[in-house]
Amino acid sequence: MYKCNHKDRISKLPEEMIHHILSFLLIKDATQTSVLSKTWKTVCSSYKILQSLHFDENLFALELLISAQSGQEPKIQEIRDRFMNFVNNRLLTIQQQHSPVLKLTLNLVVLNAEFSPVDRLMNLVTQTKIEELCIFVQTKDSFWYEICADTFYNFPYLEILVSSKWLQSLTVRDCQLSSTVGNYVVGMYSSLKHLWLSHVMVSDEESISNLASSCPLIELLEFKGCTFGMETLTLSIFHKLKKASVEGFQCGRICEVDIRECVNLESFSCTAHLELLFNSDGGSNIRDLHLVDHPIVYEELTADFPLLEKAKIVTKNIGVDWFKAANYHLMKLEIEFNPHEIYVDCPNLRYFKYRGFGCKKVFIDCPNLRELLYKGDQVPSILKLNLPTDKCLVKLHFRLSCELDTSWFIRFRVFMEHIAGQKIYLTFGFDSRTYSWIQSRVQVEFKLNEFGATIRPSQQNNVHLKVARQNHLTKQTAAAFVNGLVWSTYPTTLTILGYCRGMIEYLCKKLASKGRDGCCCEQFCNKFWWHNIEDFEAKSGNIDMKENLASMVKMHNNSTEKSCFTFKWRFDLH
Repeated sequence: MYKCNHKDRISKLPEEMIHHILSFLLIKDATQTSVLSKTWKTVCSSYKILQSLHFDENLFALELLISAQSGQEPKIQEIRDRFMNFVNNRLLTIQQQHSPVLKLTLNLVVLNAEFSPVDRLMNLVTQTKIEELCIFVQTKDSFWYEICADTFYNFPYLEILVSSKWLQSLTVRDCQLSSTVGNYVVGMYSSLKHLWLSHVMVSDEESISNLASSCPLIELLEFKGCTFGMETLTLSIFHKLKKASVEGFQCGRICEVDIRECVNLESFSCTAHLELLFNSDGGSNIRDLHLVDHPIVYEELTADFPLLEKAKIVTKNIGVDWFKAANYHLMKLEIEFNPHEIYVDCPNLRYFKYRGFGCKKVFIDCPNLRELLYKGDQVPSILKLNLPTDKCLVKLHFRLSCELDTSWFIRFRVFMEHIAGQKIYLTFGFDSRTYSWIQSRVQVEFKLNEFGATIRPSQQNNVHLKVARQNHLTKQTAAAFVNGLVWSTYPTTLTILGYCRGMIEYLCKKLASKGRDGCCCEQFCNKFWWHNIEDFEAKSGNIDMKENLASMVKMHNNSTEKSCFTFKWRFDLH
């Protein structure tokens, strides 16, 4: 029978030989060997792994200027020369000591397009064992509104990538990637997996092609505010790409992003207002999707993204009739646009957020939903929900128009009945986008005598109502607004933020009358909402004001403190 020998022979090797073995490992893996034993901890300590080096020319210049005596401040060119010499000497020492660097950040400043010192620095970088490299090159003559290739540093990406075989992550900012710098050599590949390009000029398709050919292992790729010399950014040439992002305003000739044939892509974000080219293969494996102004996917998520787990779809200028999501795996969904109808049939959805002007019809069948957020101007006229009554948190925020009548409150009461039994946080505010002179003409009509409290609540609602600051409601309008809101919601709590004098004054008046008269007039006990109050609490900030409601009105007028009311309602058992 074979007998396993558990003797640790590697630990008995000379320290120099163990260092040589560690040099073949990724820096993170080499660091983790320190937990194997005390011997390995000692060996790793002597290996001199540098966790992070950050050289910032701006900070270097600031320190020199602060430390210099008055009248002896160094000139700009002198500062730059001293900084470059300092960084070169430091990297040269690291290279000679064979010390690995986990992360190196270089923030450089170039004057008058003098890029030769940067080139010499890049040559040292290629000879140093680095896993994560961040390069920022600021040039005095480059501006966001005036793009000129001559003012950007031509980053030698092919030399860096192929020579630095340990490089796993690369961030490049304010540089240029050009096909004229260096040559791709067949058979020489980089181990790079993560690439971030920010405000980078990509000269042509060949630059991207060279990048993909020399970095076949790239899994994460991000473009942020870049400038492109071609019309189409094709991502399928990165065969192992799992996560891609095109963020911010992209300049140049680019007009579309192509993710067709990106069969390994799991996460994709495009907020750059570009046309999206995709097919069933490109979306077949995507789990996380974030799109802005891409109408091709606004009506149907299901067929194109069958494995989708998280989605955010946004637009400001595109109108569609309907939106549908029936994805089995979808767990989080956010939409910010204005379809007339919404259909969401996702059995595993946990979070749903809608933001827009409002929908006429909403159908949500999500038995495992945990949180529903709805922010809009309009209350849906048709609402059908299948939600877990004891587990789903519902948050509703309505921006109200300048005119509300009795029919609006009736529709809202019907809306609330559809979601009865849920824990609901409800916020109201008149549209802040309108001018103050329009807000001063806000009109609210609610015929209390016809729709006061003819129907009691059937149970104590779990509704928590908040009214945002309103400076422009007259006493009559404020009274109608309070009557309509309370009648249609029967809230458990009502929070009124500062500067709602009319609402607080009317509400406190009715509650004070309730306290004096008890049950009030028996023949009208089912007429008005305040007759259905069994008990209440009133607070201004943290101060109990139930027995001093008149002072509560004054405190609300003179303070930014919120006024809070808690109601216990009488309800019908039949």
